[in-house]
Amino acid sequence: MNRTACMTTRTLLTTLMIGSVGTIASADAPKVLLEDNFTGTGNVAYEAWRLPADGPAAFYGRTQAKVDPAIDTPQQIGGNAVLQLDTYFPDDPGAAFHGAEMISKRVFARGGGISMEWRSRIDLTTVPAGVGGLVNGLFSYNVTRTDTGGLPVRDELDWELLTNEIVNGNNRPFTNTYSEEGFVGPTGDAAFISPGQDLGAFHNYRIDWKRDRVEWYRDDVLVRTETNRVPDDPMTVRANLWATDSGFSDAFDNALQTAATLGANQEIEAQVDFIKVKELGAAFDANLSTTRRSDNLLVDPSHVAPLTSPDSNFVGGWQTFSNAFATATPSFEGVTAFDGDNAAAKFFGSFFSGGDSVLIQRVEEQEGQVFDGKEFEATVRMLTPSADGIVGTQNIALTVVQFFDESFNLITEPFNPAPGIALNGEVATIIDGRIATTPTDTWVESNLAVKAPVGTHAIEIVHVFVQTANNFENGFIAEGGAVWIDGNELVMLTDILDADMDGDVDVDDLDLVLMSGGDADSTDPIDINQDGSITSQDALDWLTEYGSLPGDTNLDGEVDLIDLSALASNFDTAGDGWATGDFNGDGVVDLIDLSTLASNFGNSASAVPIPEPASAVLLGLAALALRRR
Repeated sequence: MNRTACMTTRTLLTTLMIGSVGTIASADAPKVLLEDNFTGTGNVAYEAWRLPADGPAAFYGRTQAKVDPAIDTPQQIGGNAVLQLDTYFPDDPGAAFHGAEMISKRVFARGGGISMEWRSRIDLTTVPAGVGGLVNGLFSYNVTRTDTGGLPVRDELDWELLTNEIVNGNNRPFTNTYSEEGFVGPTGDAAFISPGQDLGAFHNYRIDWKRDRVEWYRDDVLVRTETNRVPDDPMTVRANLWATDSGFSDAFDNALQTAATLGANQEIEAQVDFIKVKELGAAFDANLSTTRRSDNLLVDPSHVAPLTSPDSNFVGGWQTFSNAFATATPSFEGVTAFDGDNAAAKFFGSFFSGGDSVLIQRVEEQEGQVFDGKEFEATVRMLTPSADGIVGTQNIALTVVQFFDESFNLITEPFNPAPGIALNGEVATIIDGRIATTPTDTWVESNLAVKAPVGTHAIEIVHVFVQTANNFENGFIAEGGAVWIDGNELVMLTDILDADMDGDVDVDDLDLVLMSGGDADSTDPIDINQDGSITSQDALDWLTEYGSLPGDTNLDGEVDLIDLSALASNFDTAGDGWATGDFNGDGVVDLIDLSTLASNFGNSASAVPIPEPASAVLLGLAALALRRR
């Protein structure tokens, strides 16, 4: 950081930072990203939930997850989502269980921190007496890449309710965390939570996923904190019920056996009362989200004519292929635009083999921007009309988010044995004609969070209409129907403390706040509390949110001899920012800074302050030590 260049804009913090109180900003409350209380009837909401995709990943432990949305979607009964495991699996009787899993269609980025909460129980009236072996998983999860051996690695955060714990009488819920870890050998960092509480009764299970740690709460009581394995990839939120194999020894019970016939089937249930995901509020102002969202990065997100033409790299506007139209008038077909402006995009099948209809837009870095390591969230709304819909066909409409380098080459996984797999990309099927319950005449929203890999220069949003039955039969088109697109968004997500917008929260951000000053608008990342001005209060609020306090040179949450030594080594010099003891950003380490440290010596961000005389004694000792330098 060039401190000299910044000196003209900084505010000198000439008053002690101890005990000063500033105006707390009034800002938007943290966003609720998902909230489902399952108060409806029938299937859980199409717009919010999906089943696992059929394939190897849908088999885990001794369980084949249910994958057919026509018959397998969890039901809403009595205000709960019911997850039902069958001991009989019709495709392989006597060899596997048939479990249930529901997966959020939304992919959630951490940003400055999010809270994920489930209220769930195992229905003991459905569990065979004295038999364990079942897991009610409440978790976040994603697999976005492979390791150097070409094997998939995952990020995951777990609450798991084990029927083994009911059988042994301990009733302890199980927790785990994975960060870039595989599926072979000992992975994760597991821990039971004691004391136990009745797993057959409803309890609230929450995970706060923060920038530097993960916290597990049961019924709003903090029961575990993890700082070593902290995932950083965007994840979906899930709930499931499955039977494990002997590889999960804490949960396995050989007494739980599959059924060889339908008549011998046992239906075992877990019930989920609600699932909620929201952004965390700041420690200094609960009404201020810890996540900042940029302005929309897309051009013509609402498809209102005249549209901007993209360049040859598809940057700066919508590029279309086949039967895709970047702007159309939905009212002509009885459709109301999502944005209310009577404009939207439209696409339908190409009717010829191998030719999907596509809309593409890429957003590239501007001068001074760096996409590497940044989190982004893409949002799109799609609608299929009842008068010309795709429900009942094999057609689907999906969105893809992927990354390109400076030469506009797709960034692919370097170690995946299958070539051409997009690194850190995401895909969402938004309108699925194969599912009878797909809503018509309704804008369905999809949100995909992604993290840009190293080397990213551009982000691509692709909307694709896939006509899987795109052949001629007896002289007419086999399957038709159209889908409308509107309300596109692409925003960058950053931590509220990331003042320099480099993707990391560290002392450089605090130094930038200290060296800045003056009025600010709502998009200024240096205005930590978003009160419209950059003052010493922003530095205090930065420290509060980070878990530190004035005088803490190494930001470890304590003011101790390590901090005093750092200050003493730089006393009466220009220093080099906070880490050297310049706590007020005036470009010199002096008695004002020493007084700040002395006033907090022996304190931690979470501890009761030490008596004032101890600080006074320290100040005297420090002054003596400094005179001897």
